[in-house]
Amino acid sequence: MGSETLGSQTLESRDRPEVEDLAGNQGRQEPLGVPESPELDASEPPPPMPEVPHFSSELGQEERVALKRVLMAMLFASTEPLSASRLSEAAGISVAPIKELLQELREDSLKPEAVFELKKHGDGWRLYTKEEFYPYLVRLRSLKKVERLTPAALETLAIIAYRQPVIRAEIEAIRGVKVGPMLRALLDRKLVSIVGRAPVPGAPFQYGTTKTFLERFGLQSLEELPSLAEFQQGRI
Repeated sequence: MGSETLGSQTLESRDRPEVEDLAGNQGRQEPLGVPESPELDASEPPPPMPEVPHFSSELGQEERVALKRVLMAMLFASTEPLSASRLSEAAGISVAPIKELLQELREDSLKPEAVFELKKHGDGWRLYTKEEFYPYLVRLRSLKKVERLTPAALETLAIIAYRQPVIRAEIEAIRGVKVGPMLRALLDRKLVSIVGRAPVPGAPFQYGTTKTFLERFGLQSLEELPSLAEFQQGRI
């Protein structure tokens, strides 16, 4: 089970409910609407390194402040600990003042008004959100952005909403295609859930909509779903 780091705490990723062979190894499958990343042309030369302001070997007060801001920006943007030598190379200045300023930043990060704490791990330095903010980060993480569903996923969701509890084979019979990827997408978004097993050979999973489905579509109950007659009459 994977994990994500928030500050000095670790959040375990939520377990995904058991799903019946949603990979759909046979038959036609439909994409989830996520484009593949374009491949990079290895023959193309890498882009040139951008020019950076030059820091003198003897740092004045203004340069010290400016360099500390540069270090904070690099530490904030990095997803891994950064060594003093790597920071030195990126900033274009010798290692000695970098090490000195890292210690100053460490002391600054311990002040009550600081949001991040700078910690050293081996040869590297990394910023961490202070523990006092951990509950807010947990809440923020739970408020996931609702991703737009593809037409295929919406069609699958509509079948489940109107025919629930329904098994995968029934959905595929109506749509005429494999719906494993669509079911997984809907399960991941908590719009549908496994509500039981059908009393037929193999006892396949039955799917139904969730409270999240009602909330996302502004419904108090399933009784508020538009009738099929309203669709046929073009009133929806």
